[in-house]
Amino acid sequence: MDPSSIDGLVNGLKQGLRLGPVPFGLYSQLVLKLSEGDQEGATTIWNRLAASHSPLESMQVIGLDDPSLAPDLSMYAALMGTGGTDDLSIQPPDHERVPSFLHDLHAALQLLDRVSPDLSGEIAALVTQLVMVSGNPNDSYIFDGGSCYMLWGALFINIERQRSIVELLEVLVHEAAHLLLYGFTIEEPLTTNSDQDLYPSPLRRDPRPMDGIFHATWVSARMYFAMDTLLQSNLLDADSCAKAQKAKAENRHNFDNGMGVIQEHGMLTMTGRALLESAAQAVHPSLRLINNG
Repeated sequence: MDPSSIDGLVNGLKQGLRLGPVPFGLYSQLVLKLSEGDQEGATTIWNRLAASHSPLESMQVIGLDDPSLAPDLSMYAALMGTGGTDDLSIQPPDHERVPSFLHDLHAALQLLDRVSPDLSGEIAALVTQLVMVSGNPNDSYIFDGGSCYMLWGALFINIERQRSIVELLEVLVHEAAHLLLYGFTIEEPLTTNSDQDLYPSPLRRDPRPMDGIFHATWVSARMYFAMDTLLQSNLLDADSCAKAQKAKAENRHNFDNGMGVIQEHGMLTMTGRALLESAAQAVHPSLRLINNG
């Protein structure tokens, strides 16, 4: 592998080039191949990583079956598998659903921009590629939406699910919050608990490692904040207001459940503690963490 072959990519990143998820995914696969001692596989991925990657100046909305994703389709599908008790799989979207989804997506983003320009701008900065998918009806639990730290910047949404504008906005905030947390963990993890130890999750049916509990808890606070901001805007009709109120209460309940698990079992890093403190303040201004750091 010729180190100079990726100089263009490295220099572009140093200059602030905004890339899509593919280079991040390829880099992750490269590290895995090298750790496995697979030199041939690593060389193949290195050559792909060295190839030119077009910048994405704004969020790209694309179907899983788009021809441009064909070379990386297997990587996308593999990295979005849950690996848990209830395995999920993703499939290309029903193209008859695409126009209505795009309409609703535009409406949700416009609404968020009106009520919280900061949160709207954060999503615009974090999400480089929104991938429209459908779930597998044979799965025991249908895929709703997701992201992966090894495909940083990608947000996958099952557009077959019927959602109101408020519900779609909540999904966007949810997955963008995961991406933000991934970015916060460049220097250190959120927790130091063993990944072999599993705990009840506020958002999943299957037990999860503490890092997953942290993500679910922090993301619940983020969604609580988004719903609370929507309600304070007085821009919602009665039906949307009811949905936002219900979501706000559910997010608070999920946060409280997750916080209880973290306070009892979590071993937080400085990064994790600071982030959880900020989340707690958003939901319960008087709450303070009480467990070990």
